[in-house]
Amino acid sequence: MSRPQIVPYSPRWPDAFDAMARKVRAALGPAALRIDHIGSTAVPGLPAKNVIDIQVAVDDLAVADALAAAGFRADAEGLCDHRPPGDESADPQWSKRLFVEPADERRANIHVRILGNANQRYALLCRDYLRAHPATAEAYAELKRRLAAHMPNTLTYAEVKDPAVDLIALAAEEWAAATDWKPGQATPRRRLRCCPVDRDCARLPHGVAATDSDPVALQHFELVPERVPAEVLGAESLEVWALRLSGGPVRELLTTDPSNVATREYVFAVPLDVMGNLARKLTEVYERQRGTTL
Repeated sequence: MSRPQIVPYSPRWPDAFDAMARKVRAALGPAALRIDHIGSTAVPGLPAKNVIDIQVAVDDLAVADALAAAGFRADAEGLCDHRPPGDESADPQWSKRLFVEPADERRANIHVRILGNANQRYALLCRDYLRAHPATAEAYAELKRRLAAHMPNTLTYAEVKDPAVDLIALAAEEWAAATDWKPGQATPRRRLRCCPVDRDCARLPHGVAATDSDPVALQHFELVPERVPAEVLGAESLEVWALRLSGGPVRELLTTDPSNVATREYVFAVPLDVMGNLARKLTEVYERQRGTTL
């Protein structure tokens, strides 16, 4: 068993999830009631093991047999999730089936759980809480880095890390009650808007929105941080990159929660020719990615 290795967040992880989720959907069809990206690779900016975690919600765990028929490999020991201290729900609430990727595919864990069970909710709650609380996510990242440096293998790493996740879950439960959070609902994200106009926008791939079908004639777009390719940003954060691009100050347009930088929206003034060049560059990058990942 290998030692855990924590790597910096990759903006390619959402695309890796999309590609593997399509294979899961092809294997299970409508038996997969929902397919979610979970775990640390689903939290923008959070370092993680380079393994995509996918949760598949079903009505009956037996339907997961179709994954094995499609080449996904079953983990015979992955039949029950870690149970938080004090939990009094029935044992089946934490049952699951676990698969890993087919041979010669990128690393992934496929967690099959019953829709509405405690373990299915737990995974979504922890993910959404970390997405909405960057400071907590960063503290969790530091814990993972230190554990990975001292744990002899991934099994021991997971056993020590689980109680820390339980602490996050306790805070997440309070947050869920205060915000009326429901499993699977959309989580607010940071967005940066350039030259906003009062009209509907037709959405282009990966978080780019345009007012015209021709991206070169772009008059408005918004960028969602976790969907912008690394080769566009380089080493910069999206905010720093957009600030440099605009050549002017960043003015906060909307803050749904002033204490939480994860939900802020910013507006920029960007020359139309610059926006057209950016749109063209983004389109070229996405086409290259599409050619290698689909």
